[in-house]
Amino acid sequence: MFGSRFNESGIIQRVGFGFNNLQEERQFTYPADSADFRFTFLDFITDCSYASNDFDISLAEGELTITRFDLDARIIAGLFEFTLAKPGCDTIRITEGRFDMKM
Repeated sequence: MFGSRFNESGIIQRVGFGFNNLQEERQFTYPADSADFRFTFLDFITDCSYASNDFDISLAEGELTITRFDLDARIIAGLFEFTLAKPGCDTIRITEGRFDMKM
């Protein structure tokens, strides 16, 4: 799943996360659940890209809590926060992230 931030020129930043084998509401913690959960941040202005499972990431911590997983209504909702750092780029901290979307 991705969310984007825009300016008059188009997309300037994108945040995303992915998970495997989601079957119910649950909480993922990184790096403990790194086999099942990953997150990314792309900054098109600074040309820095971060992915929690990349080899050049010096810090990757975060949480994703799925608060609603409704297959009948095809809705997924949740809360997230994470920190990513890599050499040559700013440290990214996202707090109080939230999503609510159709699957």
